[in-house]
Amino acid sequence: MRLTVNGAHTCLPTRIEPSLERESVAPQHRLNIWQLFRQINDQSKESRWLANVRMIIGRIIGWLLVVAGLVVLLRDLVISFQVGYWAPIALGQLWYNIDRSSLYAAQVAIQHYSSRESWGTIDQTILMSWAFAVFLALGMSLLWIFATRLDHIERGGRRNFP
Repeated sequence: MRLTVNGAHTCLPTRIEPSLERESVAPQHRLNIWQLFRQINDQSKESRWLANVRMIIGRIIGWLLVVAGLVVLLRDLVISFQVGYWAPIALGQLWYNIDRSSLYAAQVAIQHYSSRESWGTIDQTILMSWAFAVFLALGMSLLWIFATRLDHIERGGRRNFP
């Protein structure tokens, strides 16, 4: 009988003497269990690390969206003071001003892979919304979703601040 532990092969005897049973089998069995626990703990550390990296990336994207929303809001305020009335830019107009070919490509892809009515819904609801409101809402939502780091959570589910 052959047993593999961390890539090393260990040969177990086929017949165990009754007097040697406790000495030879039990310590080796306990060693394998501890190695298994160590491997599980290492995997959980890696998964916690990966989850923390995802949280950090989510927060960075959230902050970028909040900053973009504030920049667009500042642009809207400057233009509103120049023209004398509130004139926020729509998300679709902003997208059109930045890169109109990608807006057309998104329209064609959505109409091709779904129904034409779905583009009308997207156009009516999202692209006609104020750009700063959409950016701020998405950014604040991401900051709220990715607000809790996994290594700062207590067992009770509350945040543990140092």
